[in-house]
Amino acid sequence: MLTYWSTNPLPDDVDVVSISGSNRPGQSEYPPSEWLADWPIPVLVDDELGSAMQSYGLVYFPFTVIVDASGTVVTRHVGPLTGPDLENALGFIRGDA
Repeated sequence: MLTYWSTNPLPDDVDVVSISGSNRPGQSEYPPSEWLADWPIPVLVDDELGSAMQSYGLVYFPFTVIVDASGTVVTRHVGPLTGPDLENALGFIRGDA
């Protein structure tokens, strides 16, 4: 997605926030400080219990949750998200799809 966003900027009315959920030793992306320094997207660093991830129903990495402007979860996506996947989700939220 980072490559896609570099050539296809998100619309002004779209915000992206990452959740860093590997906050315990032994997890795949632990410690998050090793990759967060170069990550260009705002990050919510979850607690060791994974409370933020659990609240969105995250099961596996990568995992994407699309939330509309009112805070309603519109869809969840398990696995890598492609540019067309994101465009379809945004179109759905806007009523284009």
